[in-house]
Amino acid sequence: MIRFPGFLNPLRWWVQRMSEIVPDSAADWLAGLPLRSKMVVSEGKARISWRGGQILLPFDTDLSSFGEGLAAERSRLPRGLSLDVVLPTSAALVRTHRLPSSSRGRLHQILALDLTRDTPLSPEEVVWKERIIGQEEGEILVDQLIVKRSILHELRQIFSANHILPGKLFVRTTEEDQPLVIFEDRDARSEAAGIWPKVNWALAAGLVTCLTLLIVQPYLRDAEKVENLTRERAELTQQLVELRTKVNEKSEGIGAADRIARALDDRVPRVDILRELTVRLRDDAWLSDVEISEDLLRFSGFTKGSAADLVIDLASSPHFFNPRLTGQVSIAPGTGAERYEISLDLTGESE
Repeated sequence: MIRFPGFLNPLRWWVQRMSEIVPDSAADWLAGLPLRSKMVVSEGKARISWRGGQILLPFDTDLSSFGEGLAAERSRLPRGLSLDVVLPTSAALVRTHRLPSSSRGRLHQILALDLTRDTPLSPEEVVWKERIIGQEEGEILVDQLIVKRSILHELRQIFSANHILPGKLFVRTTEEDQPLVIFEDRDARSEAAGIWPKVNWALAAGLVTCLTLLIVQPYLRDAEKVENLTRERAELTQQLVELRTKVNEKSEGIGAADRIARALDDRVPRVDILRELTVRLRDDAWLSDVEISEDLLRFSGFTKGSAADLVIDLASSPHFFNPRLTGQVSIAPGTGAERYEISLDLTGESE
């Protein structure tokens, strides 16, 4: 069976629609698509239906009469037939289980253990599928559909001998269900189904190539224009970079000028700070070092009086905040003056 990639689904739809207006054999030869059909088993009969016809064959448990009947009617079947099989419920062992709702995520493992424990069958001898059929308080009802592998193996051999591609195996239930088995028998492909997928791929590749050339051709003709536009874009980008560099340089110059202007503006306040300090210091005190920052004034010197009195005097100034001795007070040898270091804030609230 040919498998189209997802982006070729429109092509697949077109091929399938075209195959509906030509004979089955021609559709299979041209497209390599197996004709989808279904075999429904009921009351000991197997009814195989396809577009344009159907056959009715006996179907018993040993499948011998079914195989002989299918071989006798083979000439009536269309080539490349892909067959889905629907078995009656009586052909399967149906077991109903009542399990806790909490086991919903482990149904397959639980039923496999139960199959080994309560039946003479082993999981290797059968294929099976579970389905939830109901739910009660704290419990779920689960059907386990079981079919022997020997039946599937014999069906596969019968289909292969008659050049039928088996599709999916269903067990008839009261409602639509998922297939119990999906066959993977590739030996039953028709000759056309084996040859024409390669041809289809080649045709699809050729079609994609032609469409690509039709789309790309105008761009190939304008390759020189594209190259010129690329060159102009590179030049404009370079000019933009140079312009941005100049703007940054000018911005830095403006920033430096602003800093100089602010420094010049700060000269007057610093003069006022020194004037205020001179006024607040007593006559018997003098300075040796002064350091002024944006919000801090630190100075040191000597006084004939008490350094603590200097701190008290400075605290009365409305321009100085939190004056404090920041160094150890010592006595200068020879003069008897106290050496001090005082720091105070230029911003804030006075205590």
